[in-house]
Amino acid sequence: MGVAGSAEAAMTMHDSYAYPPRGMSREEAARYIGVGTTTFDRLIEERRMPRPARVGKRVIWDRFKLDAAFSELGEATENAIDRALSMGPDGDQEHWNRVAQERGAALDRGVDPDTGTPLRRRRQRR
Repeated sequence: MGVAGSAEAAMTMHDSYAYPPRGMSREEAARYIGVGTTTFDRLIEERRMPRPARVGKRVIWDRFKLDAAFSELGEATENAIDRALSMGPDGDQEHWNRVAQERGAALDRGVDPDTGTPLRRRRQRR
């Protein structure tokens, strides 16, 4: 087999990644960071790993976000990406705490927090 034979063989071979894909399934993402899916799910719940993105019906994790969160695993209880997304426009968590309190108070008063209009009560089924 000469050079042409090896080129033909290379062209007929299936593409096995020599690099991890940018978007990964739950199982692939867990394997990528070196844990099982149960541990991976727990890390997501604890906000130490990023939440997935939806692309059509698929749920995928971004490898770059996984890398960033993995770098902080031993350092923080929440990854930097989720922490930044949860902060207010001034960069403080207190803003969102105030927003949540105001929305809760409006709902307690029976008022839509976005429009200020009274909420309609649902009729009880008998």
